[in-house]
Amino acid sequence: MQKPFVELYRPQTLSEVVGNQQTVERLKYFVDNGNLPNILFSSPPGMGKTTIAHCLGRQMLADQFKQAFIELNASDERNISDIRERVRTFAQLQVTLPVGRHKIVFLDECDAMTSQAQLALRRIMEDCGDSTRFILACNIVSKVVEPLQSRCCVITLQPPSVEDIITRLRQICEKASIKAGPEALRLLADLADGDVRNAVNNLQTASLALQKQLTEAGIRDVLDFIDVNQVGKIYSAAKTRFDEGHSQLQKLFIEGYSADEIVAAFYRFGMNPKTVMTDQTRAKFLKAVAQCHARLAGGINSELQVARMLVEATE
Repeated sequence: MQKPFVELYRPQTLSEVVGNQQTVERLKYFVDNGNLPNILFSSPPGMGKTTIAHCLGRQMLADQFKQAFIELNASDERNISDIRERVRTFAQLQVTLPVGRHKIVFLDECDAMTSQAQLALRRIMEDCGDSTRFILACNIVSKVVEPLQSRCCVITLQPPSVEDIITRLRQICEKASIKAGPEALRLLADLADGDVRNAVNNLQTASLALQKQLTEAGIRDVLDFIDVNQVGKIYSAAKTRFDEGHSQLQKLFIEGYSADEIVAAFYRFGMNPKTVMTDQTRAKFLKAVAQCHARLAGGINSELQVARMLVEATE
């Protein structure tokens, strides 16, 4: 069975990372200087936190990476005692490293820990500071207590641009001997909504189905997504007669699409340069989409909020 592309073609060095170039250069400085602070990476899923942490650890530790780097996931550990025991055991390991270098603990999803557990983690970091550095990762930085943040260099990763994602997909296509035209790669990048992992997974799915011959039309046939043209029809219908547009919107739910998928499709439609809108209309449309996204994140009734989005976008 073929390994997932996200693992098979994961960047191995910071130079291979696309997007967040200022952050990457800053991390390269840490490598060149040989002195790594504790770091807290923050971003939504799929922005490269784990990949960057591994690249940083690999370049800091070189041949000792496997012995001097450990990855833990806060959601996998039963309690803070498990993490404390594993970290302290790891910190006591005797590993020969260049002067000034430290073993590295990478703890993912630290925002899933309780506040009490995070405060305990802060004490663990202090106790092991002589031999070990910590790279933490979270999806929502506001869920990380301030005392823990203050022990770290907080780095917020930004979503890569469409062009950044296209660059990464093109690199993988070259390594995997996949033929893909520019329109096909752009479609995959557009569908990713800034999530590189999503784009790479879709690339692999399309590659398997289309026998490594990717075209825009082929991808549309293979991948189950809401096309911006569908959104355009809903938008146009709703502006003329809202009941008709709302009926078409409801069909998307009936077909099994989630509220998040529908909102993402509306966002792609609003951001698409081929969508004909005045600047004022586009701003109003995207504001309605953004507000709907925020309400959905708060757990409010999804179908009702998507319908509200359509009202606000077309009124």
